[in-house]
Amino acid sequence: MVISRFRITANALEPRVRQAAKDSANVVFIPAPEKRSMAGAMLFQQAMSCLREGRISGKPVFTEDGLWEFRMKRYAASQWFSIKVAASVDGARVEKLYVILSED
Repeated sequence: MVISRFRITANALEPRVRQAAKDSANVVFIPAPEKRSMAGAMLFQQAMSCLREGRISGKPVFTEDGLWEFRMKRYAASQWFSIKVAASVDGARVEKLYVILSED
């Protein structure tokens, strides 16, 4: 018997990401932004508002680590802000969001 992974669409994942991002304890930044710096504080606020109000661009991809990886974008202050996100999903619930700050 072959078991295939459940496919999740961006439209189905978006409200779950927003729900998980309501509590910042569910969000992990990799690497962590600099503490006590204006740039770190602004990055944190931009990323959180992107998770709470942004849109998923492209299709979520299931990685070998068991996480769903995707990009979220938000238009604010006359520019686009985009972040790479990995989500730990259990059933229909997003448990943890990992914001990946370093570009590959």
